[in-house]
Amino acid sequence: MLDDYVLPGHGLMVQGALEIKNEELSGETSSTSTVNKGVKPKQFTVSLQVPYTEVAGMKKLTATAEAKDTGDRMRIYDCVNDTVNAMGVRQVQFTDRFAVNEAEGVRAWDVSFTLREFQSRPEMVEQRESAPKTVTQSSSGAAVDLATAEEQQTAQAVAEPLTLLEKLLKAVDSALGSGTEERAS
Repeated sequence: MLDDYVLPGHGLMVQGALEIKNEELSGETSSTSTVNKGVKPKQFTVSLQVPYTEVAGMKKLTATAEAKDTGDRMRIYDCVNDTVNAMGVRQVQFTDRFAVNEAEGVRAWDVSFTLREFQSRPEMVEQRESAPKTVTQSSSGAAVDLATAEEQQTAQAVAEPLTLLEKLLKAVDSALGSGTEERAS
């Protein structure tokens, strides 16, 4: 069942697959090191046979596969199936391919399609882990005006008496500065 919709026909077969992505890190060596690239959503290949006498059921199944939610997103269904539920999946979407072929020797259609897990557990865990944590900053004390602090530092530097070396360097600087000003004029 997909929501309240019972699939038509008979001979329902469901095959589930779980893909675990790994990348080899060995390069040109014989190392067996790999890096985990995550657990992908589970996929289910569904096949069944719908007799020609159930044309309305076949049309309804096709419309169910094509159904969309708001926007372009394919509709999400609550799925009731022993195989799907045994793999820990509750919600699915149609994906990839929906195929209908005439069956050999009987007046029926062989139908196959793929369902993909929606909101997998690894995906939900990853979303929770990557959610940015809010950091609150606070400080005690009064606010300081930056211009006032700079002015205070400059005033303190001017008020301090110069050492003998600083007086000598200031005199040399002044002499060199006045010499360059005269040349520029």
